[in-house]
Amino acid sequence: MLGTTLQGIGSGLENTLLIIAQPGHTTSAALVASNATFGGYLDWFLPSRDELVEMNTRLQPQTTYGFVAGNPNYWSSTENVTATSAIARNIGQQVTQGLNKEQLHYVRPARRF
Repeated sequence: MLGTTLQGIGSGLENTLLIIAQPGHTTSAALVASNATFGGYLDWFLPSRDELVEMNTRLQPQTTYGFVAGNPNYWSSTENVTATSAIARNIGQQVTQGLNKEQLHYVRPARRF
């Protein structure tokens, strides 16, 4: 899907829909986020790079709706420069980087409000 996902705030939902609409798509961080049910809400998506950075700035670790403490990586819905990698955010170090899509990392769903 190289080059079709966006990184800005407000683009996570569109990215998520593009990812899960790919022919032959069966599993991904985007699908996990899209299928999430929290607090009675069903409209979750995988945040874009910039949305994830903003969430990292605003949410505290180890809160009900925050991030896992330490230095875990969380997937964004923004693709990296190659079709085999996507942007992830290391929450503890506050570093955004491209990682291989085959790697297992955390998913922090988001929703519009």
